[in-house]
Amino acid sequence: MEVDPSIPVVLQPGNHDVGQCPTPDDISRYRSRFGDDYFSFWVGGVFYLSVNSQYYCDDRQTKSEREAQDAWLEGQLSEENVRGASHVVLLSHVPPFVGNEEEERGWSNWDCEARAWVLKLAAKAGVRLWLSGHYHGNSTAVSRDNVEVVVSSSCGGVINWNKAAAEIATQRFPDFSKVVGEPQVIADANHSGLRVVHVQAEGIRHRWLTLGEVPQSMEDIFANQDNKGASSKARENLAQLMGLAIPQKRRTMGDFSQLGRKGSVSTGTIPAHLRAPPSSADPAPPPATTSTTA
Repeated sequence: MEVDPSIPVVLQPGNHDVGQCPTPDDISRYRSRFGDDYFSFWVGGVFYLSVNSQYYCDDRQTKSEREAQDAWLEGQLSEENVRGASHVVLLSHVPPFVGNEEEERGWSNWDCEARAWVLKLAAKAGVRLWLSGHYHGNSTAVSRDNVEVVVSSSCGGVINWNKAAAEIATQRFPDFSKVVGEPQVIADANHSGLRVVHVQAEGIRHRWLTLGEVPQSMEDIFANQDNKGASSKARENLAQLMGLAIPQKRRTMGDFSQLGRKGSVSTGTIPAHLRAPPSSADPAPPPATTSTTA
């Protein structure tokens, strides 16, 4: 699978990139190789924020880095900064929660205090969609303030969970002898995949596809979405095969036309079309399509 050179690629750090308990050197090394470890960007009228979730999982060695991100995030989600945004979307490798926002801390969610603080900021800013990975499985949950947290599986190894996502995510670390089937990890075209987020003037749709299901065009991906019976049956069969929870709700929202970016590292090396919201006189970039993996 190749990404067309015309499609901007946005990288986001996770535990395999900066470590479970990152150090300042880990963060510096990541930034020198890949750029910002937290940042924001505009696509049309939609405002995206990507945070380094490792700061909210274990910040014992990166207190100052977390404090800097906290201050930045509070400013980014301020009423003044999000004014005029059609929608605000959050991105993180580790999800804030998997089952419900009051669940216990586990290997696949955030520290409870940090979770509550950011969710409060998010709700006030009108966030309705939060895209994450890490869990190596698919799951969807909605906060009290109607923030949909979508956890996507992996483009590589998919863990063959045999229990509910919320039960597994809150464990200190899952005991594979008890919570996965056989084989424990699957990596093939019928299980590995990606979530496609399709942005249109009338809204945003997202759908998880196995690699074997990826069609030739965006239109084909969502062509059968009105056939709810067939779509539901396909998801049930896949969920039963993989031992994964079936997302109960999907939302559509938003519209995109432009792209700008501002983050934790100097913008000097960031392409011009990613730096700031262009003016109305600027030519529109290609249609925006993003995918998320664990």
